[in-house]
Amino acid sequence: MKYFFFLLFSFISLLPVFAFTDVPDQYEHADAIYALQKVGILQGYDDGSFRPENTINRAEAVKLMVLGGGINVNVNEKVPPFSDIEEGVWFIPYVTKAKSLGIIKGNDDGLFHASRETNLAEALKVVFLSHGVRVSLSLPSSVPYADVPVDAWYAPYFVQAKKYGIFDQKVYENIDPGHAVTRGELAEIIYKLRQVVKGEDQSLVLASFYADTLHGTKTESGEKYDKNLYTAAHRSLPLGSRVELTHAKTSLSVIVTINDRGPSNPDHDFLLSRAAFQAITSQSPGVVPLLYRVLDAQNILEEELVRKEECYQKEDRESYKDTYFYNEDESINITLYSDMYNAYFENEVFDISGKYIGEASYIRALIKDESGKVTEFFGAVKDEGFMIQVDMGGAGVKTLTLLPEGKNENYTASFEVTQQTCIIAATVFDGSAANIRFDIEDNDVIIRWDLQGANLSRLEFFQGGKIIRKYFSHSKHGWKVDYRQFQEFAFGEARFVVSVAESPDGNFGSRNTSWNSVQDSYKNLGKHFFRIQEEDDIVITSGQSRFQPGGEIIISGTTKSPVLSRAAIFTPGGDITYLSFETSSVKKTNEQGLEYYEAGMKFILRYSTSQKGAYVVDISHLNGYSIFSMPLYDESVAPVIPSYATFQYDPKFQGTVDLASLAASALSLLNDDRLAASESRLEIDAALSLLAQYRADVMIQENNFSHIDVSGKTVIDYKIEYGVKTSVAENFGRERGLELVYESIMRSAHFRENIFDSHWRNVGFGFGVTQDGQLLMVQVFSADSIEEKDIEGYRDELLNFLNSNRNKLFVPQASLTSVAQAWSDKMSTEEFFDFSDSEGVTLSAEIRKSGVLQTVGTFIAGNSEWNDLLRMVEEHSEVYEDKWRKMGIGISQDNNGIIKVTLLYSE
Repeated sequence: MKYFFFLLFSFISLLPVFAFTDVPDQYEHADAIYALQKVGILQGYDDGSFRPENTINRAEAVKLMVLGGGINVNVNEKVPPFSDIEEGVWFIPYVTKAKSLGIIKGNDDGLFHASRETNLAEALKVVFLSHGVRVSLSLPSSVPYADVPVDAWYAPYFVQAKKYGIFDQKVYENIDPGHAVTRGELAEIIYKLRQVVKGEDQSLVLASFYADTLHGTKTESGEKYDKNLYTAAHRSLPLGSRVELTHAKTSLSVIVTINDRGPSNPDHDFLLSRAAFQAITSQSPGVVPLLYRVLDAQNILEEELVRKEECYQKEDRESYKDTYFYNEDESINITLYSDMYNAYFENEVFDISGKYIGEASYIRALIKDESGKVTEFFGAVKDEGFMIQVDMGGAGVKTLTLLPEGKNENYTASFEVTQQTCIIAATVFDGSAANIRFDIEDNDVIIRWDLQGANLSRLEFFQGGKIIRKYFSHSKHGWKVDYRQFQEFAFGEARFVVSVAESPDGNFGSRNTSWNSVQDSYKNLGKHFFRIQEEDDIVITSGQSRFQPGGEIIISGTTKSPVLSRAAIFTPGGDITYLSFETSSVKKTNEQGLEYYEAGMKFILRYSTSQKGAYVVDISHLNGYSIFSMPLYDESVAPVIPSYATFQYDPKFQGTVDLASLAASALSLLNDDRLAASESRLEIDAALSLLAQYRADVMIQENNFSHIDVSGKTVIDYKIEYGVKTSVAENFGRERGLELVYESIMRSAHFRENIFDSHWRNVGFGFGVTQDGQLLMVQVFSADSIEEKDIEGYRDELLNFLNSNRNKLFVPQASLTSVAQAWSDKMSTEEFFDFSDSEGVTLSAEIRKSGVLQTVGTFIAGNSEWNDLLRMVEEHSEVYEDKWRKMGIGISQDNNGIIKVTLLYSE
């Protein structure tokens, strides 16, 4: 069968666009199909159709994706790359190229199977490879979609697709990775991927390596080739360029400097030094497929261009006086410690510090760019002083204002941010920096370095196509990490480069030396966790924030409030381990049966680590919430990847309490975590929501954040009033914003167990703002209740369950069923569980009263889980004796959510 589906990749001109006869504008993939048609990436059939619902075979798919990825092919190639391909068929050039680049390798039988349909998982992998997208092949920690197992070979590709927004499905929905892809679907995938990777300097190429005999010979740059250095040859990249090369199959990477021209083989793109080649593969293959990305062409321009006229000199810049933001009309008493200039450089980081007299606990610095986007920075007020670290961001004209807490208006300063593209008479520089470290102080990660003979610094992070570049002048030698900068970075290795330079006055505009790279290494980027310490509840006297893998964690302190009898530690693998306190205090037990220590306990916690990554130690109040939760990182981790809670910069809740909106967001956060842990989704229940809101209102009114209110009642005491018949559990937390509240709840081992409890089916949320400006969230969980209308269905299920394990089937008997149901109802209503009630009335007597005279067997069982209750019935062997032929079943649920079953069986 002949196909007429083509992909034409062009950067030169747009092709005429006409409507396909079978692709109306409202068709779900129409935008993608016509967008790719417009730039010449695809065409339809001769009859004017596109046939978007037709499945696509492997030969068509490979051609589409090779050309769509901009990969050059030898159209004259005639030799089949697989034994099941006939000589001279149209798709040989594309399959040959894809195989040589490692994009495809055929099936386990060594064949290609050109006519076989392409499923979604296969298509996704090939699309990513052909478009030069680097995918981490490590297995994900949670499922990207409900039907994509974490241990499936294709799981990493769906993780990347989810990150890129390729599909519309949510994490709890199915994606069907094995279904045959249609032409319309493949067009949609390619179209969305092009939107993501458009403009990224990344291509798929082939590379070989220098012969050892060339060691010591002269390269095009004038340097001698050294097989032990990371260098490479390329035909056109500027000499001195630094390029990241990534093995297309293994994802191993190396960074090389281009110092030579070549290779001579026209089919190869790079010629690598022996050291560079061995860093990503063994030499046995000879040729390897690589993804490459130029890392710092900007640096090359910077060192080659001298544009003094575009540089701001100190004497050319105007300044704002130290009293500029002092505003009597608004009662803003701010005085800077020094004048502030009206011109800075792109990505320059500097400190604004000064004196403040007033009631505010913090000062905000607001920078607004020309588009109207505002970026906020905060600094705490302490002893009438403040310091705010400000990042200038990208080039352009911007405004800055300083606002104390509670103020919304003040004078605005205008300044210009210019690009870092000029130096003054560049000279070689041998200054340095030492003792480069990632310090952790409370909730901050601070990168520090000691300057030696330099007064300008530059920090750079590279990962894939993402770059962070920060500049520091006037001998500033520390950066309190702004986690927002790392929002698009991924967990794992990133290249970290520290460079220094010098200028006569410490200002970038008069820089007179080239940048000298003093550290070029890789850092393991990890998640940043915030620290919780309630000062009114606990004092920590010692405890480290770093540890050596295999080393011991030791934390000591004194409690000011009653605490649960065990601390908890969350391991890097997500497990929870409970720790006993080393203390001389005596353990107590409260009315709810919880063990605890009274306030004033002096303690030591010890734990021996066994994993790399981040541990979190949690000490919880008797009421369940965390009063101390501290992350501890192994020495190799740079904890800079933000969680959503990391972005809560305001010290107080700044939003509005829209109950419906907050509840929807809170439910989404909760269900995302439950699904990742393979637990079912919860549904919002109206009665639980009313109950949770009542609990939130009472806590705020009484200023008492506890499971027990001032009258001594708990959520269990109030649930009946709100029509909740099942067992319930309650979580609560208060913080500066919703995400931060949720994460603080997740950091309590007790509350975390509630969130992941498989018993729950429903949840309600209550919200409010506390007297100190924090957002309070109350979560109340419950299982499904058994209503009267459901009992007949449960009775049938239980009868069928019993009969499935019997030789002779039970027959339901009306009088036995009536007595059994009455007894189950009685046990639920009067809250007992026995064969006799509180007044001595027995089940046997009730059976005789009903007129049943034959021998009757009896069995009662109770459990909050229906499936657990079935297992209890199954273990009752007497019910499976063949002499029993008639059955009566009673089912009821009490106000604590316990399902009570009565079985009566007779001959």
